[in-house]
Amino acid sequence: TLTIPIIQYKESNCDTVVSPYYLGYKPFYDLDYLVYSFDYNSFTTAVAVNAGILSIEYLLTLNDGYLDTITYNDVLYSYTRKADPRYPGMEPIVCIQNLTDTSADIISNYPISKYCFND
Repeated sequence: TLTIPIIQYKESNCDTVVSPYYLGYKPFYDLDYLVYSFDYNSFTTAVAVNAGILSIEYLLTLNDGYLDTITYNDVLYSYTRKADPRYPGMEPIVCIQNLTDTSADIISNYPISKYCFND
């Protein structure tokens, strides 16, 4: 859990990138603090996959009804929820993979080859 005074969040211009309301801030209840909770294992797993430190093939694909594909600009993408077997109970991460051109570079080329994030 991350607790930040809302005035500090706004003064740092963070709210121009991500509105505190998208992080669950409710002024009536939270008053002067933004309290953001996230699963650390999910976050670090997503970062490790995106940075190429951890192979996406190592992760378990969850069969929970969220497996899907979508076509965008003639490129086929898969949308799956995955978990690292080393962290039982971790919140799943969502991974989007390019099924048309798996050699695409996530940083410099469009379309992406893979991108993972925690919800």
